[in-house]
Amino acid sequence: MSELHDLTVVEQCRHLQARTVGAQELLAHYQTRIAAHGESLGAFVTLTPELASAEAVAADRRRASEPDGDLPVLLGLPLAYKDLHPVKGVVGTFGSRPLRTRVSDLDGECVAAFRRAGAVTVGTTHAPEFGPTCYTESDLGVRPAVTPYDTSRYASGSSGGAAAAVAAGLLPAAHASDGAGSIRTPASVCGLVGFKPSRGAVPVAASTFISWTVEGPITRTVADAALLTGVLTDGSPHDLYRIECGLDGPAAPRPARVLAYADTGIGACDPDVLTAFDTAVAALEALGHEVDVATNPRPWDDALVEAMLRVFATTVTATSRRLVPPEQWPELRQFTRWCLEATAGLDSADFALAQAVLAQAAGAHAAAALHYDVVLTPTTARPAQTIGAFDAGSLEGAVRRMLEWSAFTPWANMTGAPALALPIAMSRDGLPVGVQLCGRRPGSDAAVLALGAALEQAVGWQHHPPQWAS
Repeated sequence: MSELHDLTVVEQCRHLQARTVGAQELLAHYQTRIAAHGESLGAFVTLTPELASAEAVAADRRRASEPDGDLPVLLGLPLAYKDLHPVKGVVGTFGSRPLRTRVSDLDGECVAAFRRAGAVTVGTTHAPEFGPTCYTESDLGVRPAVTPYDTSRYASGSSGGAAAAVAAGLLPAAHASDGAGSIRTPASVCGLVGFKPSRGAVPVAASTFISWTVEGPITRTVADAALLTGVLTDGSPHDLYRIECGLDGPAAPRPARVLAYADTGIGACDPDVLTAFDTAVAALEALGHEVDVATNPRPWDDALVEAMLRVFATTVTATSRRLVPPEQWPELRQFTRWCLEATAGLDSADFALAQAVLAQAAGAHAAAALHYDVVLTPTTARPAQTIGAFDAGSLEGAVRRMLEWSAFTPWANMTGAPALALPIAMSRDGLPVGVQLCGRRPGSDAAVLALGAALEQAVGWQHHPPQWAS
């Protein structure tokens, strides 16, 4: 057999089911790798070795006592959960120093789904304070989450720790979440698959009428992403957006109509990104699909940038005010404090109008996709950025720089459509570069995953960072 971390999630689950690998053996393998590389990659905030050991022992005992039973699909698989989502009995910091001793008294909806499916709780992965940035830094004594391909560069965010861990073989896959690209951009810069399901396909712990955030997996293969997404689609009586996404059966194998564009609408794309995009277009055409290369249906302009800034700053402010008492606000990170200041003069009408501006633009993207099966874009405008790249100048300028880098991803959050990030090529500097496949509407998850699997096979991505072999 290969090294255990060489196996995909699907393969590991098969070995666990056949009892050719035990949950305790698999956990020990990953814990050894975490000890070797986790700290240098900034991947984890909290590790739970005693809880993980107890759950692995229980998984092995259950499998031994019920050899022919209908057992949970992930029974014994090690997973970690993003530190923006509660895990019962585990410190949940939301990336914030004032919350560094806060123990969660319940599981988030998707965390609970993975745990019901038998996953072993390894710990929590690094995320930025309350999750608004496309890089992962915090004041929790953890170094920035970095891509294992170049540890001087960010693993993006806000699921940066999750992506760093999976890319280096410290986890077989990881739980993540995505409010404007936070699954897809970390997956892209770490050479991984990241899937944001349709809004409503998986439960949301605290649904609101304005929620863009969806939880989903970061994995190494599309098949793994489909398996883990399937675990999350049971729904919840608390979810306002519940829809069916049809993951029970594959999409019909037929030529797809693909709308493709590579202009961000706010800045230039790196040549390596454009090369990867062209590679994906050529591969899809070679598979027999019809690809229409067009221009961005609704480029970003100053009004959209301002609206995005207001929505994100207001969301961060609401979370900060809910979780952190005012006397501890001086302990918050500079970007969070800036969000509090930026929203001080806004009222509910300002927020509603910002939402309306973005919704109108999202409608233009949805309309452009109406007569297509999927939309193909780059995932990010440039490969992984160096640590500190977004900090130069004003904080308001940092928001624009983040948006220029991740301009392709927020539209799927606004429309609610599913979106899949796939690794395609390596840059001239040896960094992963990927593309994004978006569904034309919510509920088209199966079509996106099916086309993504075909593109994945055609491209044949086989790269790993240096830590993989050590």
